[in-house]
Amino acid sequence: MSAAGLKPAAGALPRLRFTHQPKIDTGNGTREGERRGGCHLTTRRLDGFDFRSRVARCSVGLLFKVQAVTENASNSLTTSARTVANDVDQIVIFSDVHGHRQALAALEQSLAALNGTYHLVCNGDIIYGGISPVETVQWVMQHAADSTTYGNHDEAGFTTGYDGEPQPAYTEVGALQRMSNAERDYLRSLPQRLELTWRDRRIICMHGHRSVEGKDCSWLSSPDAQIADFAESTADLVALGHTHFAYIHQGDDCIVANSGSIGSPILAVAFPSNLHVQSGGDSVVAGDNLRSSYLLIREADGELQPEIVRFDYDRAAVLGEMEAAGHDGLDVHRGWLLEGIIRV
Repeated sequence: MSAAGLKPAAGALPRLRFTHQPKIDTGNGTREGERRGGCHLTTRRLDGFDFRSRVARCSVGLLFKVQAVTENASNSLTTSARTVANDVDQIVIFSDVHGHRQALAALEQSLAALNGTYHLVCNGDIIYGGISPVETVQWVMQHAADSTTYGNHDEAGFTTGYDGEPQPAYTEVGALQRMSNAERDYLRSLPQRLELTWRDRRIICMHGHRSVEGKDCSWLSSPDAQIADFAESTADLVALGHTHFAYIHQGDDCIVANSGSIGSPILAVAFPSNLHVQSGGDSVVAGDNLRSSYLLIREADGELQPEIVRFDYDRAAVLGEMEAAGHDGLDVHRGWLLEGIIRV
């Protein structure tokens, strides 16, 4: 795949202040539709993988607290515009890698199963959480260099500065400390908003942490809240990330879609007094929602046809590597990666 992303004929998560300073099947699958929080999801199941067998229940203590991350609001977002060639068969948008290189390897396997060519977009948050930030940035630079947006965690290390004491690789600062100057410059240069024109259709890509009006938007936003903040009447489709929960909403003005997360989907956040469900519903529905995902956009008869494609990777192996690396948030990530639940 070329650097242009063509296959021959890609408000903040809780700032973790710690107390201490799945195999992919790329066979043909069935498709199914399901409705979550008023939004219609079209998903492709890659059969042959039962993630439930890997779920390990665990007791996680209060290892971190959620701290609000406030960024300066701006009515002028940095924007990049690209025209995608009409002969490209489809557009693939993924987001929220969060330093998990194994998720990118599984993504490659899933993309290899697609028919035709594609243009790849990475919609923010390449780093933070996983132990391989340099490798994930390098992968994005190779495969989606000019079609990537700036996520809130990609920004954060530059805001706080990275010249102090060495920090772990899974932090924003530690990630920047391990990058080359060229890799840091690339990350710093990413636009907050990417406008794609393809087959006379307009697709807007934004990570989802800041609206076009400059409003800081929470990673706890429900699909309905994201739709209210980001729907644009002049766009055919608005693609988002940030909440780690995939959905597709066909509105009167445009389609709003969230690609979910290829690294760490979120089903719910368990606070001491309540359970916040990312879908906006009353209860957690796992199943395919627990699997990694990306947004696949095709066009037919002048209409965009988006769908959520599901795949997965060996998360138990990733947790083993995190443990070997001495990751301070291992227990939190165990519940997050295996159950889709962040316990705070």
